[in-house]
Amino acid sequence: MNHRERLIAALSHRQPDQVPIDIGGTVNSSIVVEGYAKLKQHYGINSEDVLCNRMMRVVKVDEQILQALDIDTRGVYMGAPIKGDDPGILQGLKERIDWIRKHTDCAAVLAVPPPFIHISQSLKCSNMPGSRFRHSQSNFVLDADINRT
Repeated sequence: MNHRERLIAALSHRQPDQVPIDIGGTVNSSIVVEGYAKLKQHYGINSEDVLCNRMMRVVKVDEQILQALDIDTRGVYMGAPIKGDDPGILQGLKERIDWIRKHTDCAAVLAVPPPFIHISQSLKCSNMPGSRFRHSQSNFVLDADINRT
């Protein structure tokens, strides 16, 4: 069972080969700056910290660490609207998901802000055949090709 299959099995209430592990797939499962500095030092990584939430002081976890720890998920974070009608909130999502699909066998977790919970009802987040998303609280596991309509 690969990483993505493992997470989807667990979310579908089926028995995975092992418990899926998530670090940094969402803001709530990420790591605080101080702890991350020690983790980077342990793995000899010198990359700059990228905060994904200033108030919580949590960072986006570097791909090298995710691979070293054999993490099953990869976070896909939405941006902020740029101006007026500009859909900046969606900017880069497709590219990030494409990168995850091309370079890993991990599940892409779309970390969405709480107001999107209400919108999730229209996304048909269920386990029905043909469903595009699987819902897990305030985040979505993208388990289908993003280009599918």
